[in-house]
Amino acid sequence: MTIVVIIAVLTVVAGTIIFKLLRGSLSTPKDLTTLVGGLQPVDPKSLAQLVSPEDDTLLKRSLSPPKYRALKKQRLLVLRAYYRTALKNCSVLQACGEALQRGRDLEARDFGTQLASASLTLRVGLLQAITLVQIAAWFPGLEIDIAQVSKAYAATAKELRTLSWSRPDSLQKLVEQAFSS
Repeated sequence: MTIVVIIAVLTVVAGTIIFKLLRGSLSTPKDLTTLVGGLQPVDPKSLAQLVSPEDDTLLKRSLSPPKYRALKKQRLLVLRAYYRTALKNCSVLQACGEALQRGRDLEARDFGTQLASASLTLRVGLLQAITLVQIAAWFPGLEIDIAQVSKAYAATAKELRTLSWSRPDSLQKLVEQAFSS
């Protein structure tokens, strides 16, 4: 009985956290400039470097096991920080997309729909990545492939940058700020 109660409580807490993260917990300001001020650049190349299996193998071969585990844990913590920043950027971009959807310009509304959709998809992947990184940090011997999330992030960033190049300068700058290359 006690186990059932604990599982139920953990399920409710986890559901609440996921709901808040997906919802974005951002109050949408009336102008996009206020939202854009919250963006912090995340370099997809740096993410790819942190999750590179080749680098990990090289470190594993060249370092003693205690030093390797310590370095791996540090890399995972840095990766988690990158993912959290990217998650926040996705919240901002989703809010921007939703704000654009309420505008009068049909092209901007279409871009807003694509921006919000891509941001939400990326947020789900980032939530999975944060979970995997945390599990890997808790259990250092466990090998988890988190490179796929970084590849998805880079692909989505490239797609949004390409999409924004055909839009007004302000939209292009917004996406470039969130996804520096």
